[in-house]
Amino acid sequence: MRERETSMPETRTARKSRRCAACGFREYLAATLLAAWPLAAAAASPVTETPGTRLYIAAGCIACHGAEGIGSTFAPMLPGHTAEQVKRYVRNPVGKMPRFGTDKLSDAELAILAAYIAALAVPEAASRPPDAVEAMEMHHWMAYRALKDEDPGHAEHHLVHAVEIAADEAHRRSMDSVLGLVRAKRYSQAARRLLEIMSATFTPKLTVGQMHLRLAAGALEAGDVPEAEHHVRHYIETASPHDRRHAQQLLPLLQKRDVLSVKKRLNHLMMAK
Repeated sequence: MRERETSMPETRTARKSRRCAACGFREYLAATLLAAWPLAAAAASPVTETPGTRLYIAAGCIACHGAEGIGSTFAPMLPGHTAEQVKRYVRNPVGKMPRFGTDKLSDAELAILAAYIAALAVPEAASRPPDAVEAMEMHHWMAYRALKDEDPGHAEHHLVHAVEIAADEAHRRSMDSVLGLVRAKRYSQAARRLLEIMSATFTPKLTVGQMHLRLAAGALEAGDVPEAEHHVRHYIETASPHDRRHAQQLLPLLQKRDVLSVKKRLNHLMMAK
């Protein structure tokens, strides 16, 4: 009986994460942490087991963001985000965070997880020194996501942090120009400029157009067809004549909400890169 109380049954989300080889090391680590959590919790500060904590572990959040959500060198701090922000980031993430569709996390499970994260207490000070490059990249992505969510205050917060961390004077000037666009309420232009900076700084093997393809695919996974169309149109602006013709064929499919066909064609365009 004692053993049953201290052992956590494997959830559907954990089983799928463990079976999916393509999900990579983070999901493997999450499964390992899930199995080890009862012992770790007993040795550390007491943690009350709730549906939220179980999902936080099973979905793999703990592997990157830590037991208290304070983040790591490649994942941001979670306390301070609203439940709606968490839902959007989980379904349509940016940066290095893996995407969680309804096949990995149902809408009901996501609602529980988002409420749990939104209720986390904001620590008075970070307990770990983040890697400067990783932290700067994350601030860029968080600012971009905030601009797409029409949250200029959150975007400015992350942009200011990115300017503070940047060691290169030219990069700081570029970020200052984005801040100027945000403060001038030119949010769409700021988001486009920020994407250009990220493409050149953090993903030099990807063009801005290729980043738009990935963002379009993420928007489709989140069920946001207008956002997907937005990124496809930006891709068309910079694509080669051959790829432009293929991408233009996506627009009527998006307008018809033929998501399955769009996903297949998007995958073809991305695989061709």
